[in-house]
Amino acid sequence: MTKLRVKDYLILGSLFFGMLFGAGNLIFPVHLGQLAGHHWLPAAGGFLLSGGSCHF
Repeated sequence: MTKLRVKDYLILGSLFFGMLFGAGNLIFPVHLGQLAGHHWLPAAGGFLLSGGSCHF
């Protein structure tokens, strides 16, 4: 097994950050809340329980 360099850690870190905190996870909750209107609380709960919009 080869030892990872600092450059490798930076690349892996940016890939994981993009996977977990991509634009969809920042934009979709706001759009979901706007569509839900007065029912935003159950919509937010469902979004959190479902794991958001993570794409694995």
